[in-house]
Amino acid sequence: MRLNCLPLLIVLCLAVSSALAQDIDRDITTRLPKTFRLDITQAWTATTFNVVVGDTVAILVVGIASTEGANPLPRQFEWIGPEGRGQSIAATWFPMAGVPEQCVLGKIGSTGTPFYIGRGLGFKATKSGTLYLGYNDTDFSQNYGYYVVHIFPPR
Repeated sequence: MRLNCLPLLIVLCLAVSSALAQDIDRDITTRLPKTFRLDITQAWTATTFNVVVGDTVAILVVGIASTEGANPLPRQFEWIGPEGRGQSIAATWFPMAGVPEQCVLGKIGSTGTPFYIGRGLGFKATKSGTLYLGYNDTDFSQNYGYYVVHIFPPR
């Protein structure tokens, strides 16, 4: 008799757990991060991530890159994280002045105003459009490497 009750018990447990779990969002795939490669040999890279006014977006950037080619040694400061070269503040002829040189930037739309991302940023969008990722530099000819950018969409 015990073996005959087992399928009924399993069905009952599944029904109860399903009824109790109605308050959860089973579609987590919409909140998984979108991952992009930011190549630092160009000023701006268009992502396939579209931002809508009011969206709250989180961005995480990891990696190191070089502005002196593939082998910048023996200099110690040529491998740079996404926060940029903190001791060197960008002048007005950079894509964004007043923030570190060689940092990761963002903008919404191809003509949007650049904003500092660095290692990461959370923001509420005041403009709709495609998210662009950029590198705050003026000479891309010696740049080597890329950053990995994780963009977490709004809930």
